[in-house]
Amino acid sequence: MNGFYLFDKEAGVSNTDSIVVKFDGRNHRNLNDLFSGIALQFRFPDYFNYNFDSLEEMLNDLNWLEDNNFSIIIINYKLLLADEAPERKEIFLQILNDVAAQWEHVPNFEGESNYRHKSDFRIYVENTPAIVNDLNKLGIAYYY
Repeated sequence: MNGFYLFDKEAGVSNTDSIVVKFDGRNHRNLNDLFSGIALQFRFPDYFNYNFDSLEEMLNDLNWLEDNNFSIIIINYKLLLADEAPERKEIFLQILNDVAAQWEHVPNFEGESNYRHKSDFRIYVENTPAIVNDLNKLGIAYYY
């Protein structure tokens, strides 16, 4: 099942996903660092525009990658985007949630199954009061 998973120790994250992208909140305190980090790790094409709209488009495509299953692992969540307005982190979480749902329900429109297949898209976040609070506030389901 796609979506958010909370874990207590990163070593306990068990998945069969092919592409694993890791974020340490200490190194991604602002949008520039976040966009640069995700673009590098997912090997986004040059036309990525370093904004939320473009991020969602890229994550919903990923056709330049050979593998179909994806994981994002986030540690030190409290520091992630800490230098930005809190709404920025909320937007990021909502985008990840939306992308996970869209990969879960491919095809989303007629003909899409010809080039895009259902894939795992999971977001593993270190279990802290901060992430639980933020996900609950946004009404985003999560699993353990």
